[in-house]
Amino acid sequence: MTIWGSLLIILGLLTILAIFIIKSIVFISIILVLDAIVEASLSFIMLIYYNTTNK
Repeated sequence: MTIWGSLLIILGLLTILAIFIIKSIVFISIILVLDAIVEASLSFIMLIYYNTTNK
């Protein structure tokens, strides 16, 4: 019984750790995607701005 209890505790800790790692990976990827979108839109706006001001 004690062996199964410790195994359950280890499994619980491992699942909590896995969930935490997955959440952090998702969070980082969302931040990177948002950063890329912001950079792309900013460069697009600058391109349009330069094209309209130079004419």
